[in-house]
Amino acid sequence: MIISPAYLARTTTRTVLLPRFTAVAGGVFRMGSDDEDANEGPAGPVFVSSFWCSRTATSNDEFALFVEATGYRTTAERRHEDATWRTFATGRRSAHPVVMVSWDDAHAYTQWLSSMTGFRFRMPTEAEWEKAARGGLEGAPHPWGDSRPEEVGANFGAAGRAAMPRTVAVIDVPRNGYGLHIGGNVWEWIHDWYDAHAYSSEPRRDPRGPDAGVERCRRGGAYNNRRGFRLRVSSRNRLRPDATFRNMGIRVVCEDDPATARPRIRWNHDDAPPALRLVWSPPAAPDERAWDEAVRAALEVRTGVRARVEAALDVLRPSMEEDRGGVRVVRAGDGGVELELTGTCHGCPKSDMTFADLRETLLRHLPELHQITRVGR
Repeated sequence: MIISPAYLARTTTRTVLLPRFTAVAGGVFRMGSDDEDANEGPAGPVFVSSFWCSRTATSNDEFALFVEATGYRTTAERRHEDATWRTFATGRRSAHPVVMVSWDDAHAYTQWLSSMTGFRFRMPTEAEWEKAARGGLEGAPHPWGDSRPEEVGANFGAAGRAAMPRTVAVIDVPRNGYGLHIGGNVWEWIHDWYDAHAYSSEPRRDPRGPDAGVERCRRGGAYNNRRGFRLRVSSRNRLRPDATFRNMGIRVVCEDDPATARPRIRWNHDDAPPALRLVWSPPAAPDERAWDEAVRAALEVRTGVRARVEAALDVLRPSMEEDRGGVRVVRAGDGGVELELTGTCHGCPKSDMTFADLRETLLRHLPELHQITRVGR
């Protein structure tokens, strides 16, 4: 999905609440396991570039600021489910991990963080998550080492279906060697599509999973996993991206160094750890006028309906391709154009919003068009 500049303009706050970040140095580590589930192998060396990983899962108060700023409605809220993230963010649970969020909700949240700060936030890849979770320990089964989860106070094994998720505060999860509170409490959405045989075919440098799929990966285990094997660093699991559960949460990574934020972003160090408050000042968010100017410039040198449509779409495609989505012109002529959303945009629950953004932009810049329709749904 694209979150357009018009959507981002709805933001009414200049404050972003983020967890502290830890730098994970690039390098080679041994990913996977040959001794556990078949989908965890074959184990082998993988190179991961440097990145910054949030020390905790995203908390309720961090996610709430995003919702308040944009008016965003989560998947569960749009489906009018009995329970949503708000149900479990009451009372003293502001520092607990946000739950009942789909992969699509997590993606929208990271897009907002990126737009507000000018940095590239997203969910971690499987390789990034596992490298970070290992905390520098080669071959250890858990983030904290060889000890069993119950010996270090990991949050798992809750029996039954309690009315309130048996989560703990995000900083009350055992820390690993990188200072990350990781493993147990809530599952964490991963950027990658799931493939049981990914380790046999993926590149061994910065793998990002298959180009498409049915389910997204999740990692880390949760409070209601009865057995501790799910908390192992190599354990892999998956879920449909529109799924919402009481044990599903978010962890964020940043491709840029948050410490380089000055002077555009001022850190308010008065906030209690682990959260820091970012005060944002324009023009960090995308500027719709800049998009319009780019489209107009592209159209100046193109003639013919199809060529002009392609030129306009070329300005918009990069933001779609960042998430492995795209748009294809099926037919153009006689005042009409047929478009097909491809890749991750094809089946995204928010694809209608993406198509509406594309349609509005084309109609604004190409007066010769009278009808724009979507095909291949």
